[in-house]
Amino acid sequence: MENYGLDITRLRAWSGYYANDAKVRASASGGGATAIAEAFIKNKSGFVFGAAFTRDFKDVVYKCIETREELSLLKGSKYVYSTKKESVPGGKETIFSIIEDKLKHGKSVLMIGLGCDIGALNLYLHRKRADIANLYTVELICNGPTYKEVQRQYIENIEKMYCAKVINFSMRYKKCGWTPFYIYAELDNGQKHIRTFYDSDYGYAFQNYKLRKCYNCQFRGEKHPADLALGDCWGMKLGMENFCKNGVSAFIAKTQKGVELVEDIDTLQFCLKEANVSSVIKNNPMYCNTAVDNGQWKKFDAIFKSKGLRTAVVQTKRAQACKAVNDWKNKEVVLWGIGKCFSENLPKVKEICGVRYICDNDESRKKSVDLQGMVYIPPHDLRRLKNIFVILMFENISYAFQVVRQLIDMGIFDFDIVYNWLQYADNTN
Repeated sequence: MENYGLDITRLRAWSGYYANDAKVRASASGGGATAIAEAFIKNKSGFVFGAAFTRDFKDVVYKCIETREELSLLKGSKYVYSTKKESVPGGKETIFSIIEDKLKHGKSVLMIGLGCDIGALNLYLHRKRADIANLYTVELICNGPTYKEVQRQYIENIEKMYCAKVINFSMRYKKCGWTPFYIYAELDNGQKHIRTFYDSDYGYAFQNYKLRKCYNCQFRGEKHPADLALGDCWGMKLGMENFCKNGVSAFIAKTQKGVELVEDIDTLQFCLKEANVSSVIKNNPMYCNTAVDNGQWKKFDAIFKSKGLRTAVVQTKRAQACKAVNDWKNKEVVLWGIGKCFSENLPKVKEICGVRYICDNDESRKKSVDLQGMVYIPPHDLRRLKNIFVILMFENISYAFQVVRQLIDMGIFDFDIVYNWLQYADNTN
């Protein structure tokens, strides 16, 4: 496969979502992880290991789940690195040793985690010479988590703001459907804290302050360690077969065990359809690419460790804004989004800068406008361009945030929404 060096003939892919709308809305995407885990417990009487928030929501730890009723603990995305220990009588035991013990006693085990978690488990069991015939693994297509201290401080900052304790928390609350992502916190005094994820302190830390090892991830492309990879089925839109406005999961099976996990899903409850592997991977660039350091990590790290999350976000954002004022002048400008906003603002944009490329998720839209010498480029080809600045031509904030996610997944961090950009660009031209 071009650009990725993958032998996709060895892979299979599917898209899917729960037929029950409430289940989809409670899941990060289409509910794929829950569907797999439910089937695993039902069909194999197996144990499921996955990440869950602690009771105070200030940390993320791995849990061993034995019943379908307990699976709600694992629901939702956790954009923070998780602890690999579990409290047991007499102290704490690593999740890996618990899994080893269950396999030793002939139990079926499903591990759901990040690629590095699965890789570490595989290495541990290999060194222990464990029999892994009953081990099944699912990795989440990952952009790289941030640090646990970010989670703790974010929750504590919310509690200070509302003078109350957080009793419910979600990283991908579906206020308006699949996108944009919202952070949702419910407090014990009845108040609710709702913020668009990428506008929050947490979202900023997630973009700019990942684990250092994530910028050189060893578990991408041909090196995926799990039987099955699971993520959002980006690229799906209204009118497509198997589309759901509240989220669709993507499945990429690497082994026969991965295929087995998908084929065991209850299709009376879950809408499942085999998909084109190339298309699914193209729309999930983090299946093959690593996170890109946008140059803010060291600055953020120093302020975060000395003054905390809020100050680190404020000061790093301020420095970024100052840099952005002139940054676009030295870059190739790309306009993303062809529609009403594009038509209305194109003359203003072209008064300020030259535009060479336009982009849209729907290639057919280029026929509706006068390109005026600009070149259309499909989204997945943007990563080929060097030194670009992307202006998002959207009025609808939901569309804008979906594109923001695509850009971040491609390692592109120099972008702005047209109305914001016009405010500072016009004043500095």
